[in-house]
Amino acid sequence: MIIKLIKKISHKRLSFFKNFYNSILEENKILFIDIGAAIQIIPRWKKIDKKNLNYILFEPNKAEAKFLKLNKKYYNDYTIYESALGERKEKLELNITKGSYQSSILKPNFKFINEFPNSDRFKIVKKVKILTNTLDSFKINNVDFIKIDAQGFDYEVLKGSTKALEDAIGLEIEVEFADMYKKQKLFGDINKALIAKNFLFVDFLSLQKWQRNSSEGGQCVFGNALYLKRFQNIKNINREKALKYITISLLYNKFDMAIEAVKNYKFKDSEKKMINRKIKFLERKFSKSKLIKKIANAIIKLFDIDQDLYLFQ
Repeated sequence: MIIKLIKKISHKRLSFFKNFYNSILEENKILFIDIGAAIQIIPRWKKIDKKNLNYILFEPNKAEAKFLKLNKKYYNDYTIYESALGERKEKLELNITKGSYQSSILKPNFKFINEFPNSDRFKIVKKVKILTNTLDSFKINNVDFIKIDAQGFDYEVLKGSTKALEDAIGLEIEVEFADMYKKQKLFGDINKALIAKNFLFVDFLSLQKWQRNSSEGGQCVFGNALYLKRFQNIKNINREKALKYITISLLYNKFDMAIEAVKNYKFKDSEKKMINRKIKFLERKFSKSKLIKKIANAIIKLFDIDQDLYLFQ
């Protein structure tokens, strides 16, 4: 009964967001590219209704791509490329690891990984020869948003995505702060490359710590970073792109950036007022969730637990 109730609440919440974002996007579709897709779309993007999403996935691991094909029934526009992406077209090896999420073109850096428990998940069980291509070689036009999770190879993917990055409003990218893989680029390199492409570092969406043992606080090893362009720097801006910018900003709870877009695009006065009302409504809803989180954290601190309770995102 509890599981049924949770599912009912979750479905109702998801339906609300799908209808809400559809009321802004109308018939327009966000072109979302998911690089290193693995199993399913990231939960946040489930809030966009399938009629408002053109979902393009890249996954070089054939076993993972097989699972992704099962999700096709949930989308109207759904394309899978079983291809690895990089800086150039070249033949490389994909290191398939024991763990589902650790496979990479780069080799694991066991000198670092072995300092932590469960390092066995990085063990290479198979090597597969693959051909990498650049994202730009697929000639996908009018890209709106890119998500990259290439297990240490993200910098190389960016280098082969010049045209796509010119079109994109923003991207969510996995970044590392320590060498999980040999010869990989770290957050500083990725941040510098994206700033050069007119992106702003906006936020860390998550940060993951690894503990050497249960008595330590842990080391921050990797996380997901959000980058968005200033509205004024969006290429070929029109009403459709402006509505997409507003939607993506709201999807990531960046209300200030959504407001700036409304302010700087020449919407009709009536439409501007309507969109601003929607932004304020969602901001109030988000504030209530933050308040509940603060209360939950305050209760936990009464019991002297030195950590935040992340119940609401």
